[in-house]
Amino acid sequence: MSLRCGSCLTVNPDGNRFCEGCGAGLSQVCRHCGQESSPSARFCGACGTPHAGAVPGVAATLPGVTWGELKQATVLFADIVSSTEQIADLDAEQAMDRLGPALARMCASIEKI
Repeated sequence: MSLRCGSCLTVNPDGNRFCEGCGAGLSQVCRHCGQESSPSARFCGACGTPHAGAVPGVAATLPGVTWGELKQATVLFADIVSSTEQIADLDAEQAMDRLGPALARMCASIEKI
């Protein structure tokens, strides 16, 4: 689980006590009792109060925003040269018949990785 800095929103690796982007401390302070908790704590160890949101400090920086689970995703963009012109006059099935072999090759290449 990585931590997003409440000051600059940089995603920091587990174990960091300070933000790699701005140097701000990443520990949490309970809004109920003031007890400091570890960055990964979801509840205060002193009083049991849930910490604000899944990402420490963000709720104070972005009012009204609650965060769900953050996940990393890899996105690949590929451009088939002149594909728009090649399929401009075709219906959806014909366009897929024309572009399908190229898309299949790209998918096969990615799946090998």
